Amino acid sequence: MLYYYLKTFHFLFAMTWFAGLIASGRLFVYQWEALNDVDPSKSILGAHLKKLVKRIWYYVTWPSMLLSFFFAFWMIQLRLYHMADSWMQVKIVMVIFLVAYQIKCHMIFKAFQCDEQKQSRRFLHYVNITALAFFVAFIFLMVLKDALNWMYGTIIAPSVVIAIALLLAQLRGKKPRTP
Repeated sequence: MLYYYLKTFHFLFAMTWFAGLIASGRLFVYQWEALNDVDPSKSILGAHLKKLVKRIWYYVTWPSMLLSFFFAFWMIQLRLYHMADSWMQVKIVMVIFLVAYQIKCHMIFKAFQCDEQKQSRRFLHYVNITALAFFVAFIFLMVLKDALNWMYGTIIAPSVVIAIALLLAQLRGKKPRTP
């Protein structure tokens, strides 16, 4: 019974971790827009966005990641035999990439806290889309892990999400902006 409580907490903190990453990715785009606009109201918005991202980053994203890991390690200790399962090995590789993604996002976060921007707006849109693609891949992996075709869902579903998001971003970019 303990295992299922741990699994619930692991899932809860993994979802809040993703919520923090997805929200931060979108707020990075808004911060970029605030830094690159000459309108004085945008500078006020930029200061507010800095505080908002800082709160999300330090009070949601990092603690959720650490608590998710804590409960994951505890679950693995109780059911070590899952380490031999191919879905678990794929999940561990995906988590390594997700942590690398979070470290990159942390570098972007730190740059914005110093009012620096090193990336383009388009790059920040890709950062935002990447978080969503990771989320979709993890959901498909966890739901389909016992099914024969979980590998296809883990690879194809995020690819479709990325393709649709990129298509929508391009369509949005072609429309004339109204002031």
